[in-house]
Amino acid sequence: MVTVLDQPVKLPGRRGNSPLSWRAARVGLGAVLWLIAGLFAAPGPARADLTPYDRGCQLLDAGDYNNAVQQFDQAIDSPAQYPLVYLKRGQALEKMGSHKLAIKDFSDMIKIQPNNADGYGWRGTVYAKLGQKQLALADFEKAVDLDGKYAYGFNMAGDVYKDMGDHQRAIDNYDKALGADPKNVDALIKRASEYVATGKVDTAVADLTTAIQIDSNNAVAYINRGTAYSGLQQPQEALADFNKALQIDPKNARALKLRGQAYFKLQNAKQAIQDYSDAITQDGNNAMLYYHRAKAWEQLGNDGSALTDVNHAISFDPNQGNFYLLRAFLENKQGKAVLAHQDIQRAQFANPLLPQNIEFSPLDKNADRYLQDTNLVDVHSTGAGDTTEKPQY
Repeated sequence: MVTVLDQPVKLPGRRGNSPLSWRAARVGLGAVLWLIAGLFAAPGPARADLTPYDRGCQLLDAGDYNNAVQQFDQAIDSPAQYPLVYLKRGQALEKMGSHKLAIKDFSDMIKIQPNNADGYGWRGTVYAKLGQKQLALADFEKAVDLDGKYAYGFNMAGDVYKDMGDHQRAIDNYDKALGADPKNVDALIKRASEYVATGKVDTAVADLTTAIQIDSNNAVAYINRGTAYSGLQQPQEALADFNKALQIDPKNARALKLRGQAYFKLQNAKQAIQDYSDAITQDGNNAMLYYHRAKAWEQLGNDGSALTDVNHAISFDPNQGNFYLLRAFLENKQGKAVLAHQDIQRAQFANPLLPQNIEFSPLDKNADRYLQDTNLVDVHSTGAGDTTEKPQY
């Protein structure tokens, strides 16, 4: 019920209406609607009331980095009023990929506030992205010297040591990051990967389980724990984790690939092929996906499709010895001895650790057994071990 001209008014056409006209009722309804609109149009402080620094912070949080930089530009002459303006503008520039300008802003921040750990932490982050590892480590060490509970600095130092292959120092820094912040899921996940690298897979599973308890929607934690279970020859547990990861992130190509491998180990080649195909939809130039799908086709006895996929794999990455070895195996099954011999030679060239004399038995599972028992190394790419037949963490 509304009031017009100090009289109660009901909607017309109902029993008990007042004698006021429909026009009066419309006027009353219009007034109510105007009042309601006014209520909804009365937010907190308007954007116009914010300072350029505050607007810049809002834009930075929203991911509008270019406009954030322009707002911070307007506040840059007032560092006394906005002491973090150089830090915030540097963060926006770093997100845009303008690394050198970001370093300049972080350096200016350090000049103004030499005891602020964040300035060193963020400048170290940019140095790390540029591959300047020693400069990065120096900044992270300075940051944690200034603030012994600066988890970000320890975590980032761990990342640098991880990239350098110094597993123990990486673990030590992740330990310190977790000492400062026991619920740091990122540090738990990364420390787990270092435990795997040092052969402590059970310890890695424990870290990843803790990460999942803290953040049950972290797909990476489930993927990595599933991979660790694969390394422990526990395919059912791995499959459960990959399923959970894909519930969280249905289009995650890495999870699809790894679940495909789990299905393959469980002799479920049809489901493996489906997962590899879905992963290829997300990452169509990934040679490993075609290679693994080829193996699944071969497991099903569809050598034609297997050969097509291994050819795709070779076209995307012609330096993997196991790709040529699988194609040689398929060619040998087809009676194409000359082609198989040439591919065996290519495999041996790509991987000098392969035996000089390679012969295939007629058993369908021979290729899988042989490849799993062989330490394949790709010396023509990065020189790193080829782990396509082993769990990847």
